Amino acid sequence: MRPAHAVALCVVVTLAGCATFGGPATDTGTETPPAESATPAAGPTAGPTTAGTETPVPLDLPEGIDRDEVTPAWGLSEGDRESFEAARGADEWVELESSGAAETFNDLRYVYADGRVWEVWYTYGTPAYLVDTGNVSADERVVAYGTLSTEQQRLFDRVRTGSGCCPGPDQEGVELPATVRYDDETYLVESGTRSFAHGAIDVDPYEPRRTVTEE
Repeated sequence: MRPAHAVALCVVVTLAGCATFGGPATDTGTETPPAESATPAAGPTAGPTTAGTETPVPLDLPEGIDRDEVTPAWGLSEGDRESFEAARGADEWVELESSGAAETFNDLRYVYADGRVWEVWYTYGTPAYLVDTGNVSADERVVAYGTLSTEQQRLFDRVRTGSGCCPGPDQEGVELPATVRYDDETYLVESGTRSFAHGAIDVDPYEPRRTVTEE
């Protein structure tokens, strides 16, 4: 019986050895190659470019106006744009509030805004009127209100209802007589000049000047 056990033991050992030596080899792991960088290698850098001359924004200008004479509204400072907008909708001179604004508008001729050209007028002073009731001598000439022109009546009404008045830019050249008879009262008209500390502006839509042949 013992020899038989010995043979059986040898067979078991032999089979175990076959399983050990003939089985699959264990993975030892392969070295992962380094991943390629997504960023390409830096090439030669371009040299600095020379700054070119700024190209003016094209504007839709009427014939006869040079682009160099026109300032776009968006090129004005915030304060100057506010003065420009106030003058666009005013019948009177709009007084400027700083010497910087005076310097800007004194040099301006045209401003481009809302798809059209606007003409800018600048002044340091303008005629002014003051009226009050009073007595006149019998030989002094008194002008009846009804005989005044429409523009004179408009100016007289503005002066009479205010504490003094400057003619609006569109009323330049309109003058009042020294005495006016209105509503059974005689008004004495005093004239002078109003000066602005930093000047004043008027802004009107640009209208081409009519030539003699067109008239």
